[in-house]
Amino acid sequence: MQPNQEKRKPLEWVGSSLKDWKSFPDEKLREESRRKVNMTEKFDVTPSCGNVFADLGLPNPDELLAKSELARKITNIIIERNMTQAEAAQLLGIDQPKVSALMRGRLKGFSLDRLCKYLNAFDNDIEIAVKRKSGEIAKTIVVC
Repeated sequence: MQPNQEKRKPLEWVGSSLKDWKSFPDEKLREESRRKVNMTEKFDVTPSCGNVFADLGLPNPDELLAKSELARKITNIIIERNMTQAEAAQLLGIDQPKVSALMRGRLKGFSLDRLCKYLNAFDNDIEIAVKRKSGEIAKTIVVC
């Protein structure tokens, strides 16, 4: 190792899905993280209901999930268009710190209606579909 070079610590994968793992930035580090996982160790697993906010017992989980999906879509649009937060703020008619909060998932103070208006400002149509429940219980799904 050269004098001014830091020793790289092996990273452990703590992601939530195979897709996340495949997007791990460096193939060599990804393989190192794979080797560190002890596949013989047993874990208690609680199946998800499909909504992490409901799994955590938070109030209004359907609304929280819908808001987070819309915020994720807005964030992706900003990134795909290579916009700065200041440019996005100007387009949306808000200040840059609010764009930062939105992009970081801090959604207190952002209503579903407001997030939909932001998507409209980015030239996206919003379609809300209501249909008979497909399973035992009715649920709210946001598809972006």
